[in-house]
Amino acid sequence: MLAKRTWSAILIALVGGCLITIGGWTYAVGIALFLAMASWEFVHMFSHGKYQSNPRLVAVAAFAITIVRNFTDPVSFSAGLIIAIFAICTVNIARYEGKSQNEAVNLAIELATISFIAIPGSFLVGIRNLPQGLFWTLACVLPASIGDVSAYLIGSVLGKHKLSPHISPNKTVEGFLGGIFFAGLTGLIFGLILRSYIQEINPFFSAMVGLAIGLITPLGDLSKSIIKRSFSLKDTGNLIPGHGGMLDRIDTILWAAPITYFLVYLFG
Repeated sequence: MLAKRTWSAILIALVGGCLITIGGWTYAVGIALFLAMASWEFVHMFSHGKYQSNPRLVAVAAFAITIVRNFTDPVSFSAGLIIAIFAICTVNIARYEGKSQNEAVNLAIELATISFIAIPGSFLVGIRNLPQGLFWTLACVLPASIGDVSAYLIGSVLGKHKLSPHISPNKTVEGFLGGIFFAGLTGLIFGLILRSYIQEINPFFSAMVGLAIGLITPLGDLSKSIIKRSFSLKDTGNLIPGHGGMLDRIDTILWAAPITYFLVYLFG
C-alpha cells in the first residue's frame, strides 16, 4: 500500500506540475477533466443511499463550467454556469415521473455538485490566468498539499485533542495548527525562492496566502467527510491506487482556489 501511495503521489505531482507549467487550454482541459471525475464521484457517493442522480450529467456540466472559465470575459463564465444549471433542471424535468419521493433530492444533489466542486474548482483556471499566474497557482496548490500532509503527520505523532470527532475522528487540533504553520511556511519559502527571479513577488504576501489556505481548507475535507460518514464510506472512489478517489485528493484545493484567487485579485 505504501508503494502504491508513493507511486501514485509521484504521478499526480508530475501530471499536475506539467499542466500548471504549460497553462492555457491544455491546463484548462486537464483541470476540467479532474473536476468532472470528482463530480462523478460526488454524485456516486449518494447512490449508497439509494439516490439516483445522474453522474454523467454533472460530469459534463462541471467540465463545461471549467472550460468557459478560461475565457477572461466574466460574462462567458456566468453564461456557462447558468446554462449548466438550466440544463440540469431541464433534464430532471424531462425525466420526472412522479414515482419516487427521491426525485427532488436527486435534483438537489446535482445542483449541489456544481456548487461544491465545479464553481470553486474552476477558480484554479482563473488563478492561472492572473498576472504571474504560474506562481500563484503553485502558491495555491503547494501550501494546500503540504499543509494537508503536515496536518496528518503532526496529528498522528502529537495529536491529543480531537478537532471534529463525529465527522473525522483522526483530525486533531494539533494537526490543524501544524497544517496552518507549514502552509504559511511553504508560501513564504516559495515566495523567497521566486523573488530572486520575479521582483514583483512579495514573499510575505504569499506567506499570508499560505496561512489563509491552511486555516480554511480543512473545511473542504470535513464537508466531504460529512457525506462519507453518512453512507459509511472510507473513500470517495478507487480511481487512484492507495489514495482513494479524485475528490479525496483535491478536496482541500477546491477551497484553496477561490481563497487564493480573491486574495491575489484584491490585494496581490
